[in-house]
Amino acid sequence: MKSRHLLPLILTITALPLAAAPRLVVSTPSLAPESKVDVIFDQPMVGQEALGKTVENKLIVTIPALPAKLF
Repeated sequence: MKSRHLLPLILTITALPLAAAPRLVVSTPSLAPESKVDVIFDQPMVGQEALGKTVENKLIVTIPALPAKLF
């Protein structure tokens, strides 16, 4: 039942008043501990100076907390 961990992520993303439409890409056919989850936005979610840099995740909240970085 690892997919239940994805639900708060999806709900958080859809609840944010964003102009960009997010896409969710999972690296494995089904959600597993080794899965890599990419949330891709159509527009930049940060300022021009932060584009292309990896930063701590302060945009997306998951419950339970999952370690993540934003790029």
